[in-house]
Amino acid sequence: MTCPYCGEEMEKGVLQGGGSSIIGWREKPSAFPCRLNIERLDEADWKLSYIPAARCLKCRKVIFSY
Repeated sequence: MTCPYCGEEMEKGVLQGGGSSIIGWREKPSAFPCRLNIERLDEADWKLSYIPAARCLKCRKVIFSY
C-alpha cells in the first residue's frame, strides 16, 4: 500500500490489544481503560484482539479499516 500523505510504501502489520484490553474507540482517553463503555472495533476473541493495518514510518501514520 502506498502512503496517501507522502507516496512512500507502507509497512503491513496489525494494531493489537493486550491482556484484557480490546481494540476500541472512545470519545476521550480513560485513566482506567476497560471493556465497558467502549465501541469495539474488532470481532476477534479478546485474547487475540487485532486489526490489520499499514504504517508509514516516514509520516508516522497508521491506516486501518474496521
